[in-house]
Amino acid sequence: MKNLSIASIAFLFLIAVSIQLFYSSCKKDICENLKCWNGGTCLNGVCECATGWSGETCLTPVANTDPCSNIICQNGGTCVDGTCNCASGYEGVNCEIETRAKFIRTWNVSQNSSLFGTSGYSLTVLNDTSINSVLIENFWNEFTVTNATVNGNNITIPFQFQTVSSTIYYIGGTGTFNNNQILWNYSITNTNTSVIDNCTATWQ
Repeated sequence: MKNLSIASIAFLFLIAVSIQLFYSSCKKDICENLKCWNGGTCLNGVCECATGWSGETCLTPVANTDPCSNIICQNGGTCVDGTCNCASGYEGVNCEIETRAKFIRTWNVSQNSSLFGTSGYSLTVLNDTSINSVLIENFWNEFTVTNATVNGNNITIPFQFQTVSSTIYYIGGTGTFNNNQILWNYSITNTNTSVIDNCTATWQ
């Protein structure tokens, strides 16, 4: 009886091993017939897609939700919600333009003076040392103005002293760029006599 039990156990063990071997030989790789595209890999019969792709076989591109992904802001600008916020002194879609660039040229001036009436002359605007400043040669047909500041379409001559021969003048004013011309208001004070010349001008 004891020998029979051992034989029975051995027989059952052989049957179990045979079944396991048969099952293993029939079992297929569930990833064998699954193709994952665009760098995806199959894991347990499911495609694990690479970044930027989705879908059962990784054929669907993932929509880019970052509005700044293709925006390049130059000269220190930063992209916010798809638009470049430019650093001081720059403008343009990609901050590629110096703000003062539109002022840099030779201008024909039509000036209306409270002391001398209407006159015409030319002057030249050049880059100054700061990105936000310009130099104006022959302002009021007389002075070289330094450190005129530019902010957007506005230009400002901060009040400053200018000396011509022995006369000291105190000058300052503002202008606005519009339609390729600059409209000005400024004053010139002769500090020796306290006489003020109030002027308007158009630069074209």
